[in-house]
Amino acid sequence: MTEKAQQIEDNSTRTFAYWVIAESLIKTGNLPEATSALNKAKEAASLIKDDMHKTHIHIAIARAQARAKDATAARKTLDIAEDLADRLNDNNWAYNNIAHARVMAGDVDKAKKIVTKFDDTKEYHKMRLAFIYRAIATAQAAAGDIDGAMKTAAMIEVKKNDGLEPRVLAEIAQAQAEAGDTPGAMRTAARIKREGDRFDGDRFRDFAYNRIIDAHVEAGNADEIKKIIDLICDDEWREGLRADIAIAQAKRGGVDAAAQTMALLDERGKKWAYSAMAVNLAKAGDVNKARELITLIGDNERKKIGWTSVAEIKAKAYVACACALAKRGGAGNITEAQETADLININRDDDNRRHKATAYTAIAAAQVKADDIPAARQTMNNAKKILSTRDANTEWPNICLHTLKDVVDRGDLATAIDFIIHATDETAITWGDASWNDTSGDALHIWW
Repeated sequence: MTEKAQQIEDNSTRTFAYWVIAESLIKTGNLPEATSALNKAKEAASLIKDDMHKTHIHIAIARAQARAKDATAARKTLDIAEDLADRLNDNNWAYNNIAHARVMAGDVDKAKKIVTKFDDTKEYHKMRLAFIYRAIATAQAAAGDIDGAMKTAAMIEVKKNDGLEPRVLAEIAQAQAEAGDTPGAMRTAARIKREGDRFDGDRFRDFAYNRIIDAHVEAGNADEIKKIIDLICDDEWREGLRADIAIAQAKRGGVDAAAQTMALLDERGKKWAYSAMAVNLAKAGDVNKARELITLIGDNERKKIGWTSVAEIKAKAYVACACALAKRGGAGNITEAQETADLININRDDDNRRHKATAYTAIAAAQVKADDIPAARQTMNNAKKILSTRDANTEWPNICLHTLKDVVDRGDLATAIDFIIHATDETAITWGDASWNDTSGDALHIWW
């Protein structure tokens, strides 16, 4: 299969093809072959002329090498990425991403040394130093090294860090909550202290509690949510989170179990709860019930709901329904998924554009699974056209990977490579930083 990839003329597309092969081999546990494919990806990447593009790609290859258990190769690739980043005018983003990847490769010491790359005034240097420590601490927390993350966070200077110390502690608490360690997350959140009028710790502590509440919502722990909500400092935020009690009750015992709590919510809380319940029902396969709840949200799509809008919370529910229908497969379900996706009102809202593109991507994946490759290509390109120019560039690899999920998982790399080669009418595919540095699909919220 690597021979077919070798025939691709465009260096960027050839690099991506090898990367897809490697990702597939990593999933199946064939690490030696994955390493070989990544070596070829690295060779192709070396021929790319644009330094910014090349930097992104080398970071992505290094991350894949780390996942392939080849830490030595990952570190060498990151050395190249760091050299490339040195030549860029705007390299702060690259240094942050390299620091994250260094942690993935088990090279925390070198990740911390990257702060010496900043040669500015003393105060600015300290600011950039704080951002790098934040990146390292966050990566350590995500990897489960909470003690290491705490030690790194302690290296951030408190006075001139623009609120970064409480922010990092909040992110550590989030990582703990997502890993299931809610008691540990609560202890971390309690450490967040007030720092001043502009960047006080209250909002970051509230953020941490919010993430812990999210974990309890997922587990259906309504009683625990009630206890934490009383710790929230912001009155509006606290009232808005009361909808999570109903969502948790519905997750544990069905929509009827949340009726009493729903009756106590204001209009905003009810709309938010209906949307979240609809998402959960769709993910569980009950699309019809999910649609019933969407109708209860109402049609005033421009109406603001806290920091979001009726249009967006409806979009989140619609995309969940569309993805659930697409996952079922079959011509009827795929058509129904397309009709559901078309209900998402995008206007000028980039978030809703992403939601609609997510739905289209799930539909394209279903079409690939049904061996309707031409239709999948068309749907995938429709997903790209919906997005803003920046999002289209950064999300395109994610769209490709999700669309090709079935053929990659079953080892049909011939179809995957052919699909990549003929994916668009463009002579070359442009990749951006978000996708190359995050292949988990979090940027496009696909529910497989």
